[in-house]
Amino acid sequence: QMLPGEASFETVFHEIWKTFFTPSPAVRERVETTMANAGLVPHNYTAAHCRVLYALDDRPENIKRAWAENAINCATELRPKTTIFFTSDSSNATYYAEQYGKQKGITISTHIPDPNPPLHIEFSGRRRPVSDYLDGFVDLYILAQADCVTYNKGGYGLMGLLMSRNATCGLRQDAMNRPRIHNPCHFVN
Repeated sequence: QMLPGEASFETVFHEIWKTFFTPSPAVRERVETTMANAGLVPHNYTAAHCRVLYALDDRPENIKRAWAENAINCATELRPKTTIFFTSDSSNATYYAEQYGKQKGITISTHIPDPNPPLHIEFSGRRRPVSDYLDGFVDLYILAQADCVTYNKGGYGLMGLLMSRNATCGLRQDAMNRPRIHNPCHFVN
């Protein structure tokens, strides 16, 4: 229970993150270049993070497609008629999101991390050069500069939302390891 005038965790997290953590020059430069190449302006787009390979090496293509389309629909529920930045741990899901955007007549900007799927620090299994992890941080900072963020599995997309200046504009997608999405989002034009 919050007391009157007390700041919420969501509000405080953004300020604490911004105060204690600054992206390295390499990450900052790559974020700026990626955003410029994608035509993204900070706080003027909605972001959709779609983790389709959570705890798996692969998933059936129909599920990747369904989750990618649902992520786009959730983004349009948050902010209709705006550019959507789509990121995923699956290049196929990214392709499906781009195709769905063309079908619906909306702008989808993407960034496919290299390597794909992106490396996870906690699961890398061996020492790697720091540069191997840059793209994971690039996507995180691009998520954080969105006006609104939709996300599904894991904590990565939620972290991007919490890092953003508008952590109240977020939506968790229903993606629960099954082919059918039980509470799908609906496309808003």
